[in-house]
Amino acid sequence: LGSLSLENMDKTPVPILRRALRAWCTSHQIDCDRATSVALFEAVQSKTPWKRSAGRKTVLEIAGNHLWCDREFEGYTMTLSPQIPTPIPDLGCELISEPHDPPQVAEFTKNLRKKSHTEVAFDSDQLHLELQVRTWRENDRIKLFGADGHSTLGDLFTNAKIPGPLRKRWPLVVGGSDGKEIIWIPGIKRGAQAPLTKVTRRCLK
Repeated sequence: LGSLSLENMDKTPVPILRRALRAWCTSHQIDCDRATSVALFEAVQSKTPWKRSAGRKTVLEIAGNHLWCDREFEGYTMTLSPQIPTPIPDLGCELISEPHDPPQVAEFTKNLRKKSHTEVAFDSDQLHLELQVRTWRENDRIKLFGADGHSTLGDLFTNAKIPGPLRKRWPLVVGGSDGKEIIWIPGIKRGAQAPLTKVTRRCLK
């Protein structure tokens, strides 16, 4: 989304800070009126959460120590095809699924314990045939791996300190036995579905 880091901005000389904010707004095709420019400058200096309309279905927001330009976004639903990179709109990243068969499964399971939530694996035989990647919907919930009950995505995003403009664009991998369950929130949490076990013969990374 091309956010602007506000780290140490409160220590930046005023003339340079004003020019930096004007340049950033220009690069995002934001035409701020004087009142919005003044409010933005004061919010950046005070390092406080802030949100304001900038016209044309555009909202300026300070969250997570960054300045964001959040424009209207309708969401997406895409098929996650094996070994074909799936670009994630606006985020500059992609998801890749790779099937693994014996003896790769055992070696991969051992190495997976050292990985973060940016890489997960599922028992292929317990998954729906087609996985999808979609955006957050109101009241979305996920049953987390190793936990009882379900958690709301809103709570998980809040705990992970994901700013609002990113939440509506964050990819969710949907599959499970019925093809409708959220099985992974990339970079945040894995769902409880289709875990690798001693009897797993095929896995999907």
